[in-house]
Amino acid sequence: MLRSAIERRSEDLQIILRELIQLRQRKQEELARLLREASLSAIINAAKIVADRLKFLSALESIVFIPEMKATLKERSQLHTIVADNTWIFGEEFNLSVSDSKRQHFF
Repeated sequence: MLRSAIERRSEDLQIILRELIQLRQRKQEELARLLREASLSAIINAAKIVADRLKFLSALESIVFIPEMKATLKERSQLHTIVADNTWIFGEEFNLSVSDSKRQHFF
């Protein structure tokens, strides 16, 4: 029954099931513990944030360190904006901070 479900389902389901089957016992236990504490949807959301941040850091590294890209980068108008929108790179405590240009002045 499981085999026919896998064969009829999408490639995505096959990938998911293959990964689950290939998990070592210890990782299966870790996943079970996580699922007791949070929904699979919440775990996926957290993993997506991590994956997106890793992609961002890789792109930022390219922008800053590849000579051709670095030569055209404008620090104040481009790099500052990129960093201001992603303050988490300095730590989660900075994630709620706001750029000076976005702050409202009340005086």
